[in-house]
Amino acid sequence: MRKYNSAFTLIEIIMVMVVVSIMATIIPRWLITKEPVTELNTVLNEFNDLLYYARQEAIATQKNYRLTFKSNITEPDFVLVEQEEKYPEDSSKKVYEQVFSSYFQTKYTLPYNIRMQALYHGKQNEFEQNKDYAYCYIIPNGLVQPIIIHIINKKDDQEDKVTFKIAPFLGKFELVENFVRLEK
Repeated sequence: MRKYNSAFTLIEIIMVMVVVSIMATIIPRWLITKEPVTELNTVLNEFNDLLYYARQEAIATQKNYRLTFKSNITEPDFVLVEQEEKYPEDSSKKVYEQVFSSYFQTKYTLPYNIRMQALYHGKQNEFEQNKDYAYCYIIPNGLVQPIIIHIINKKDDQEDKVTFKIAPFLGKFELVENFVRLEK
C-alpha cells in the first residue's frame, strides 16, 4: 500500500502567494480611490435627523433650539444643534450652546463636494448677513422656522443645484430640483 502525504506542494503554495499578492496590490488602491457616498438624499436625511432631534428636544425640555448652519470656503460646511441657555452673568440674556448626546451625533459635516451656497429666511440670504452663519429656530411647541437652503453638488465637471425647503408644520426638509425662493 502506498502512503499519501496530505501536505501542499510547493507549486500550490507559490500560486496562492501570487494570487494573494496581486489582490494585496489591487484592493487597497481601489478602496483609497473610491469616493464616499455623497448622495444628496443622504445629506437630506442627515438634515432631517438633526431637525427631528431638535424638535423632540424642544418639546421635551420646553426650551428654544436652533440648527446652526456654517458655510465654509476652505473646509467642509456643517450643521449643528444648539440649545438656548441663560447667560451666566445676566439671566435676562440668552445664549445658544451646542447640544451633546450620548446616542446621537448633533453635528453633521457635509461631504467636500456638497456645499451650502445660500440660506434664505424670507428674501434675506442669512449667510451674507451673518458672515457665513445661518440659523433655523425651533420653539418649544415644535414649530420650525420656514427656510430654504441652496445646495450645490459638484461631481467631476458638473454641478447639480437643488434646494432643501422646510415644511414648517411637518418639521421636515424636502428636496426640490434647482434653486427656488420662499413665496413670502
